[in-house]
Amino acid sequence: MRYADVSRKEKKCLDFTSLTVEEFEELAPVFEEEFQEYMKPHRLDGKERVGRKYQTYANCPLPTPEDRLFFLLVYMKTNNLQGIHGELFGMSQGKANQWIHTLLPVLQATVRRLGDAPARSLQELACRLGQAVSPEIASITADDIIVAFDELPDISDSSPIALDMPQDQRIFAHSASKDASFGCEPLIQETCEPVSPPFFAMTEPKDVSNGQKTTRNRKSITVERKRLTR
Repeated sequence: MRYADVSRKEKKCLDFTSLTVEEFEELAPVFEEEFQEYMKPHRLDGKERVGRKYQTYANCPLPTPEDRLFFLLVYMKTNNLQGIHGELFGMSQGKANQWIHTLLPVLQATVRRLGDAPARSLQELACRLGQAVSPEIASITADDIIVAFDELPDISDSSPIALDMPQDQRIFAHSASKDASFGCEPLIQETCEPVSPPFFAMTEPKDVSNGQKTTRNRKSITVERKRLTR
């Protein structure tokens, strides 16, 4: 599958990537610049590049900048198994894994450079919207949210608080109480920390398996196979 084949049909490009052809072609040059910058210190397998600089070979499964961006956007839109996604673009699962782990940071750098990365804090969101954040909201920390969850009452269906609630509010309050009692603290801390999480869930890059391999006695296997086939 190639971008050149899909770009001829506007609706197909939108279905595969969630971008129109115009939006895609506006994004592609910046994406390629970030890709070339990323490949200066890195190899495709994620290791440090030494000596020879990156160049696109004639038999590369993603020969053009548009194909590389198209490959990644289709993966993010459909979330295919890597084996299936590799088959769509004429490569093995292992090679698809390498390309995905290479191109995801490139796309992240691209959208940040264009100012299209999602806001990660209330202050950043308010700045984009041209609005001010009240001091009360701006001063809220992760610890304050955790304390608020810890102080939620244990609401059961038969408690006096629950009996005075409408049915929909009772379900929500009961769910919030359960979530707080079953350890929401790590999730809240992770969400509220001022870090830059990736745009898409990433697994570790594929590498050689460290699992112990079963040793085989080839002579015994050959003798057994002859015995069974007689």
